[in-house]
Amino acid sequence: SWVRELAHSAPTVMIGAHHELAGLHVVEIENVESTASLVGSMLDGGCERLAMLCGAEGRVDAEYRTEGFRLAHVQRGRVADPELIFPCSFLREDAFAIADAVLNTKPDGIFAANDEMARGILERAEQRGLRVPDDFMLAGFDGTGDANASSRDLATVRTPWNAIADIAVETLLGLISGMDM
Repeated sequence: SWVRELAHSAPTVMIGAHHELAGLHVVEIENVESTASLVGSMLDGGCERLAMLCGAEGRVDAEYRTEGFRLAHVQRGRVADPELIFPCSFLREDAFAIADAVLNTKPDGIFAANDEMARGILERAEQRGLRVPDDFMLAGFDGTGDANASSRDLATVRTPWNAIADIAVETLLGLISGMDM
């Protein structure tokens, strides 16, 4: 509610869309096609049982990334198996907690809607003696956290945060100066 109040009293630019805040100026990364591209490369690389940790319910980015996951399948004449799509928050510890359920489906690939969830899966898989990429492919999204620590284990869509911040600031300055943005 404070964001809505702020937007009514001062120029406001959000980074990332929110259902409850429709109508505000937003700078956002492209989630659907970016996800479809990464997931498509996993499918093209041989994944037949591709699982997904879809992210927090109600979050626009999670919904778009799930849409991209499904789109990659459709583009290849396939249907994403709903039994392999797992709801999860964007937290590493929550992904770690459901990792056994995910891994027990015997996926040959896992896409997590963010890198923190991918790291939770990776940690539990390593405890079980599973290795990426030998036992399954693993990919995340956003290039945050310690995703850079072991790039051989985790493919990711790297979000250009500096460019997004620059565009948000430019947009805000334009709004402040009265430009039609």
